[in-house]
Amino acid sequence: MVWSEAMARRERHAVEVETRVRFPETDRYDVAHNSCYFTWFELARTEYLRACGLTIHDFDEAGVFIPVRECSAKLVAPVRYDDEIVIRGRLVELTPIKIGFAYEIVAKGDGRRLATGATLNVSVNAAGTIAKMPARLLEAMGGKV
Repeated sequence: MVWSEAMARRERHAVEVETRVRFPETDRYDVAHNSCYFTWFELARTEYLRACGLTIHDFDEAGVFIPVRECSAKLVAPVRYDDEIVIRGRLVELTPIKIGFAYEIVAKGDGRRLATGATLNVSVNAAGTIAKMPARLLEAMGGKV
């Protein structure tokens, strides 16, 4: 999955997180390491939950866990040490067993697109078997039960 106009049209909710690229996130060329993009995507997912009045602990307490099942990133332009970036996360799919997000990372100053990506989380129980999320969690995230 990648960021697309079709995903934007289907969006239900969106969040933005601003951050600055820190030194430990860069390689020897002062460019952000590719693994950082998934950490930045996680920031947006966490802020999305927070905006819904939830934390990951709410899922734990309900006996369900939402591990990432699929993830992708397309790096469009280099992100360098001390760059200010905005991570945009949009909910694009929500079912009792799946949560899909699309992401866009842009330069804070000029809005230049730096990266796009997507993740798909699935709901599982403690044994790792697919399990439906409780209705209260779905409703908090804007889903219909």
